[in-house]
Amino acid sequence: MKGNVTFIVISFTVLFLVNGCGSSEKEDWEKAHLADTIDGYKKFLQKHRKGKFSDDAASRLEELSRPVDWKWAQNLNTIMAYEEFLQKHPGCEEADQARSRMYEMYWKRVQSMNTIEAYEEFLRTHPIGKYTEEADSLLKRMYDDREYQMEYRQLLAEVSSPTTPRPKTVEELLNARVRLATKLKRALEAGEITKEQYDELMKKNQKQAEAEAGIRR
Repeated sequence: MKGNVTFIVISFTVLFLVNGCGSSEKEDWEKAHLADTIDGYKKFLQKHRKGKFSDDAASRLEELSRPVDWKWAQNLNTIMAYEEFLQKHPGCEEADQARSRMYEMYWKRVQSMNTIEAYEEFLRTHPIGKYTEEADSLLKRMYDDREYQMEYRQLLAEVSSPTTPRPKTVEELLNARVRLATKLKRALEAGEITKEQYDELMKKNQKQAEAEAGIRR
């Protein structure tokens, strides 16, 4: 008799748990579906991640949350905000617009930085796009400018330093400075320095020659 009672109690318990779990998900779904809110569907999915109505809940959550998340991203209007939106809704209809805004904002940031490294990184991450040609052109110009500056600094050091080996006569000194002036002219003709840099270097060369020769105007 005691055994039968125990069996009946266990059977009712199991039946209660099974029915309870089933009805709990269905009741939770009906409650979430009736409320039809972001918070309601989130709570349902937290409780029933792999339930019978999980796909429906996730789909409806996407429909409700996407406009809210898009408005939030637009209000902040930052690269990070749009990145976060795309992580949540990668294939939505606003995705292309989000990527376009990110691209424009990134380009403006690169322009404000205006460095070789910034343009190189832009072209590496965006090899094809609206500003690719402009970025490539600016980068090449900056490469050229850097070459100018390197050559200019080398020549500047040369014209600003005492002539070596030390000339024994004023004539030897002037000849050395003439050779250096010829070198500057060739650098200008080769496009290695600008006309402004050439004029500046020639003045320094002349001034250094006068100082070494002990000439005073």
